[in-house]
Amino acid sequence: FDEEVYNYFTDYVLNQPADRLMWGAGRVEGHENLFATIKSLLDKYEEETPDLTTEIAALKAAEQNQKQLLEDSVKSETESVAQLTAQLKNLIQ
Repeated sequence: FDEEVYNYFTDYVLNQPADRLMWGAGRVEGHENLFATIKSLLDKYEEETPDLTTEIAALKAAEQNQKQLLEDSVKSETESVAQLTAQLKNLIQ
């Protein structure tokens, strides 16, 4: 895809109003823009021994970002469930 098409659909998902049920604001977190990395990999596809140092570094950085996002999300959700559990216990007492 052309970068303009990529950006159009990325913006479509990420920049929605909060009242949209499917793609509302904040429903998709931690977007990694890997367009340039993927394009670079595609450009080097036919090379016999391409230097992929830059692409590997970009992908490793994106992986670390996503791992941190997952860790933060799980922590936040766990805290929310604990709070909800406490509230429900108070209701049934």
